[in-house]
Amino acid sequence: NGGKWVLTMKNNPALLDRCWQWLTMALVGEELDDGDEICGAVVSLRSKVDRIQLWLRSKDDVEKINGIGKRLVKLLDVSEADGIGLEFQVRSPLSLSLL
Repeated sequence: NGGKWVLTMKNNPALLDRCWQWLTMALVGEELDDGDEICGAVVSLRSKVDRIQLWLRSKDDVEKINGIGKRLVKLLDVSEADGIGLEFQVRSPLSLSLL
């Protein structure tokens, strides 16, 4: 029933490493979330666009979701000028896996 913040970047391994390191330290230090909303994170290295995903338990509280996204951008110290994309995605019923 949740969603995820997806941070994308093109061919910038140093920035990806820095963002992933800062994110994991923030998760351990509980700097991004006041409650129990964040339930996971993953980094995906791809040939064209690398991704960092921050998984959230619910998608219903838009204010809380946007607050986490704003804290994420501030924490990672990134912007569009860095070639970064950020969007919130929810899992649609059509993308459910049967496995």
